[in-house]
Amino acid sequence: MKYDPQRENVYRLEHDAHGSLENDISLARAMHIANHLCSSYSVPRVPVYFEWDTTDRYAYYEDEVKKHRRIALNVRRGGCNLPTLLHELAHHIIDCHYQRTTQDHGREFAELLRRLYSQYRLTRYERFDELAVKHKVKHGW
Repeated sequence: MKYDPQRENVYRLEHDAHGSLENDISLARAMHIANHLCSSYSVPRVPVYFEWDTTDRYAYYEDEVKKHRRIALNVRRGGCNLPTLLHELAHHIIDCHYQRTTQDHGREFAELLRRLYSQYRLTRYERFDELAVKHKVKHGW
């Protein structure tokens, strides 16, 4: 995978904002949030799965390149939590709206993440903006 400084900066921002994360969301709640946000942003629903993957990934989003879309949260790595779910949902929403014409963790993605974190009371706009400056995360439409 090609090095992407924006991606690494987003990951650092998220770690700074949320610290170490543990599994704290049920599959039913994750699916409810996913359905609500997909409806709110007028994108197709995306299934959410819990996996017991042995890789180092917390979660991943598969898109249309692989013929289907889905979000998988990794139970073994502690990826079953709200910040990780919102991160993966941001990928889905951005991919649907921009048809893969934007950077994976680019400005639009980071701006949507900012809005989702605020909407779910994880990080206020002002705090996200402070962390974006600190970690050099570009965001905005």
